[in-house]
Amino acid sequence: MKVLNTVIKYIITIILAISMIAYFFIQIASSTILSEQYILSKLEETDYYNKIYESVKSNFENYIHQSGLEETVLENIVSKEKVRKDTKIIISNLYNGLEQKIDTQEIRDNLNKNIKETLGEQNITKTQQSSIDTFVEHICNEYTDTMSHFSYEKQINQYYQKAMQYINLVKKVLLITIGIITGCKEKTIEETHGKQNEEIKEELKTLTFGEEEKKYFSDLMILSGNTLRTELGIREEQVENYIAAV
Repeated sequence: MKVLNTVIKYIITIILAISMIAYFFIQIASSTILSEQYILSKLEETDYYNKIYESVKSNFENYIHQSGLEETVLENIVSKEKVRKDTKIIISNLYNGLEQKIDTQEIRDNLNKNIKETLGEQNITKTQQSSIDTFVEHICNEYTDTMSHFSYEKQINQYYQKAMQYINLVKKVLLITIGIITGCKEKTIEETHGKQNEEIKEELKTLTFGEEEKKYFSDLMILSGNTLRTELGIREEQVENYIAAV
């Protein structure tokens, strides 16, 4: 019977350890890769916004030679702050299931303004205007494509939401499991400790001492009472009961 109890306790201890480790790792995941704020903080740490800003400008330059316009028309058509803002929109779409669109109207207006200033008073034919409009559209689309690394934000969010539902369910199950096992272990410890105290009391009652021995034992118990309470976990009233039992 003792062997069976030992095996059961061993299995329960293993289950408790696995549950606590699993809960620990789930908590880490929830506060890191599954956290929107964590991802945004990492983007700041890795200088992501400056890198994507430089990438946007580089991609714009690929179209300037085809248009026949001067490179100056691309100056200041997009800011780092807009890149930062649009990146947060994309991240928010992924984590929160939103469908916010990247607004390129600011880029369109700035580019048209630069083109107009560059061309000055030149007469623009319908064909030229059509080419300019196409160029502006390509620039706006290139910006959106560069910023949006994910073509299926909605589908990704659906998978994310399902994953979070399963994770929250697992966390609840693990917490309940840990609570139940911990409660059972504490109850077992209390019962075992209580039985040991009763056995000690019974053994003390069966002992007989002379008057000098009683006095010596009583003084010893009083002097070492604090030590007994600390080492054995015996409360003050229990110590007094032991002395009275003698």
